[in-house]
Amino acid sequence: MPDAANTLGREAVDPLAADLGSVLDRLHAEHERLAIIAGARRRAIALADARAMAACIAQENEAVQRIAAIDAEREAVAARAERRYGKPADAGADWRPTLSWIASRLPEPQRGALTSAASRLRALIERLRGENASLAQAAETLAGHMTGIIRAVEGRLSHSGAYTPRGVVSAGPAVITAMDVTT
Repeated sequence: MPDAANTLGREAVDPLAADLGSVLDRLHAEHERLAIIAGARRRAIALADARAMAACIAQENEAVQRIAAIDAEREAVAARAERRYGKPADAGADWRPTLSWIASRLPEPQRGALTSAASRLRALIERLRGENASLAQAAETLAGHMTGIIRAVEGRLSHSGAYTPRGVVSAGPAVITAMDVTT
């Protein structure tokens, strides 16, 4: 079985760099899945499709669980890097190795490849944050609209038909009827 150096004479890929690259690639793939799910969630909100929204939430949860597992692997790789390179002299108790710190200790082309992969992942995560903020606002708008419809229906069905100062339909006055059957 050949070693990590390929037969073309290129240098072997550092196992730390390979593991970190794998982690970054898998994180990118999962965040791409989240972007696709966000599009589906946007369509579900636009259609007020509760089942589709529930399916999106379930898919998002699965992706987030996978991301958490990959992130645990990232932490393990970072711990390996810290053991290999040691902490900087000025590192505080809460210092953790960053990708840029690890990459700066690796040779090219591994350094550049990891830095580029991290930049692509960072850009994707920022795009998702913006998309999720927009979706949260859309979901709030939909929820407010649905609440208004429900209150309008309640108003038509209540005795008073009026909203209280809290914006909900009051129960209305008690209707008391009696019939004198003694006279």
